[in-house]
Amino acid sequence: MHLTATADRWLKENQDRLKRNTYKSYAQNFRDHLLPTLGDWPLHGITRQHLKTLLAQKKKAGLAPNSLRLILAPLSKLYTDAIDAGLVQMNPALRPSKLAQVRGKKQAIDIFTVEEEQTILAAAERYAPKHYPIIFLLFRTGLRLGEALALTWADLDLLQGSAVIAKNWTHGHLELSTKTGRTRRVDLSTKLCDVLQGWREQQMSESEMKDTVPPTLLFPGRFGGHLDGKSWYTLWCKLLVRCHVRFRPPHHLRHTYASRLLANGESIVYVKDQLGHGSIQMTVDTYGHLIPGTNRQAVNKLDSA
Repeated sequence: MHLTATADRWLKENQDRLKRNTYKSYAQNFRDHLLPTLGDWPLHGITRQHLKTLLAQKKKAGLAPNSLRLILAPLSKLYTDAIDAGLVQMNPALRPSKLAQVRGKKQAIDIFTVEEEQTILAAAERYAPKHYPIIFLLFRTGLRLGEALALTWADLDLLQGSAVIAKNWTHGHLELSTKTGRTRRVDLSTKLCDVLQGWREQQMSESEMKDTVPPTLLFPGRFGGHLDGKSWYTLWCKLLVRCHVRFRPPHHLRHTYASRLLANGESIVYVKDQLGHGSIQMTVDTYGHLIPGTNRQAVNKLDSA
């Protein structure tokens, strides 16, 4: 069976298993990049050299290495399932990053200082009070923005100081799983619980005045649905300008949170669990260099011996 027919069947079989955006990305990469060149080839006839040639053409057309990796991602998944089904014996698209020559670049950790945090929170409380709770939440939990936007009051236990993170609001759709597919419980600080309790009471009071049902979402949009991530991003940009704080995207609040925990001596395992990373290696690779004094303490122990 040639690749076009196999890909069509594979996409249909996996449509309900894949996240909405992942499915759209896979379908687009098959349609725009893989099938025009390889669609008439049988699965067992496609080799790694065929894929290298395809990627060379795409690179020449101006695609970045990470885009090349994404092109091969659905093909690699398809072949993995085909091997399990006994249709082929080898996966020519195995390790797309290596084929696309994507070198792992360590992302620079550009955190907000304590002074910048205080400035941002004070400005939010004064100029954007309805957005102050979500900004404070991001500073104190390290949640991804989509995870925060997906939160409902039923996900929180303000008495115990915890929240269950199981959903993600992304690209205008609610995904019933997080980015890594894992549900986790995160700790909420006492002050954060107080802020959220006050926010809940404000929502209840406004609903009573309007004679409407109180929202189930922590941070609903203007018309009751989920808050739009793009519009919130615009508000974030304007807030930093007003504060005269150098721009960093909201995701850097996550870096700030992790860095502060490590600076306070919390374990890398705790940070990994709070952030919901898929592996401890990811946490170590990203934040391991921020653990204070580890090597110095280790060599000092040698003196005491």
